[in-house]
Amino acid sequence: MADTLRAQIDRAKGKNETNKIAQEKLDELDKDVKKYQKDFISKHPQSITTMLIKSNIDIEVPDFTGNEDSVKYRRYYFYKHHFFDNINMQHHALIRTPFIHQKVDYYVNKLSNQQPDSLIRAVDIVLGKLEGNPEAYRYYLADFLNKYAQMKMVGLDAVYVHLVDNYYKKGKASWVNEDNLKKMSENADDLRPILIGKKIPDITTYEEDGTPVRLYDIQSPYTVLIFWAPDCGHCKKIMPNVVDFYKKNKDKGVKVLGVCTKSGDKTNTCWPAVKEKGMEDFINTADEYGRYNQKIRVKSTPKIFILDAKKEIIIKDIPGEEIDRIFNEILTFEEKKREKQ
Repeated sequence: MADTLRAQIDRAKGKNETNKIAQEKLDELDKDVKKYQKDFISKHPQSITTMLIKSNIDIEVPDFTGNEDSVKYRRYYFYKHHFFDNINMQHHALIRTPFIHQKVDYYVNKLSNQQPDSLIRAVDIVLGKLEGNPEAYRYYLADFLNKYAQMKMVGLDAVYVHLVDNYYKKGKASWVNEDNLKKMSENADDLRPILIGKKIPDITTYEEDGTPVRLYDIQSPYTVLIFWAPDCGHCKKIMPNVVDFYKKNKDKGVKVLGVCTKSGDKTNTCWPAVKEKGMEDFINTADEYGRYNQKIRVKSTPKIFILDAKKEIIIKDIPGEEIDRIFNEILTFEEKKREKQ
């Protein structure tokens, strides 16, 4: 009946007309359904059917007063704050229902800002509501961990580190064996010092003649730190972009510190490769002992960081092909921020 009425209303709209009779019938039908649901919930408060009905009733947002932006802001935060009000997050059957996955996905990925701090807050809220529901809690904690461990979006490794530090390492995932917990902890330990927004660990690497170069001694509004290797195919592909970027932006306060990752007797292969790739204008270094790995774990190359004057990480793990565009977007953002101050 409802589908038929909606079709009649849609056909009328298509002709720039209104079908008042169909709309009135649909409104009346909607009232009947809501009354039936309310009566059923009242009579059978503990049933699975009640849980299903309540979970699919949307949150009623009150009317707020004020200017348009203020009203939108307040409506959004009210809706987000009360998003799970109609869902019994403690029900034992929750994890087997078709709606919970859609609800959690919408809350985390659509309703929440896709920035690390906001996502951390969102997953904490979901997991907090599930703490008394062991099966659902275990599923979502593991699901979040796996998702953010594999997430390629820049900066979201902070969510993974947060989950390891605040759940797994604190004994809130008792099902994980010691070997897997050790691997998670080591991975989080590698990521933690190089999260976006943090001051990158200071490292010292060496020029071809043995002159030490301390990262923190490089005085520049922006420092691009790039770890690369002579036999890295992707390094070879992107290096012309990085070289071109430096030529175009060196007058904007940019310096590039290149760290060749070859160590031992292979360190000598770095210097011919610098010339071959046209990197002579960079600050080119290496370390035959790979000591920088004690502070910045480099598991693959190329690995690129853009740092500010304080050596805080603005962005990392960006495609070399996009470095010029991304850097100039950073400049534009910083300029707009200064204008607002």
